[in-house]
Amino acid sequence: MTEQEDSYLAIFTITTSNRSTLLSTVASICRGVKCENILINFVFDKRSNFNFNSFYKIKELLQKKHVNYKILIKEFEGISHARNYGFKKYKSNFHIFIDDDVILSACLLSILKDILKKKYQYKILFVPMHKEYINSINYNPQKIYINSINKKKLRLDPYYRSTCKVFEIKKLEHLKWITCIGRCIILYTPYVSSKTIHDRFDESFKGWGVEDIEYGYRQQKTGTKIRKIPISCIHMYHKIPNSHLEELKTNLFSFEKKYPTNFSPVGYRLFTFGKLTLLTWANIEETLSLQNKRDFYYMNLHMTGKGSKK
Repeated sequence: MTEQEDSYLAIFTITTSNRSTLLSTVASICRGVKCENILINFVFDKRSNFNFNSFYKIKELLQKKHVNYKILIKEFEGISHARNYGFKKYKSNFHIFIDDDVILSACLLSILKDILKKKYQYKILFVPMHKEYINSINYNPQKIYINSINKKKLRLDPYYRSTCKVFEIKKLEHLKWITCIGRCIILYTPYVSSKTIHDRFDESFKGWGVEDIEYGYRQQKTGTKIRKIPISCIHMYHKIPNSHLEELKTNLFSFEKKYPTNFSPVGYRLFTFGKLTLLTWANIEETLSLQNKRDFYYMNLHMTGKGSKK
């Protein structure tokens, strides 16, 4: 379908290797947004061996629902390059980044409209309130968009089950960025144009993982609000290959090097591998903050000649 030159209500960017679950992901978007003025960017890794014959069911669905779409086949080393394409090319108040193995709830459009009505004057990162997963062994992914999902088969995502505490415990509020997993991130900006580099993902990360977490961390650090919304994000459960785990480790250390004076990236790595609880993490940061304040106080006394550290 021909892309429009004016701005869109929402731009969905799906980075994919053309896996079988993609049809279900697209169907959930079409069901939720109907015929609204949206654009779906399909960004394929060049290694995915994309061909239009395998895409025909998705194409038929998009045309039937009159949804604008763009197919991009790009060679990129990290997922950030793919996600940033929407920022560079199009105008929108909403940029929605989702994986190709998730299903969004049908209330998505009403949520977006409610946000637009409130006309926030600041940037907000919205994350789904319910992040569940379903065992892909029990379901044919290409049939999910037709059949109702058996709720008895749903499980709360183990990662989200632990991280959702940041919305419940005041002491953990500064850690809301850890909920910004790329399965579904919704960025709202009051500015129609989103071409500023500050809105983009860091393209220095290679391979798999961390670029979404670093994105959330940087946004919260620079004043962007992070809020949860009542949208269900159902994730198809799958195993993580060892190659991805190695890339994850490399990117976690890259995250730390980017912010060498901050403990948060270190805390996230330790939390990710089960070496640190959220509350212990928060306590360490609080202790370090108090220590820094004391050091600054004594240094100020020494520099002004009023005293020195005993």
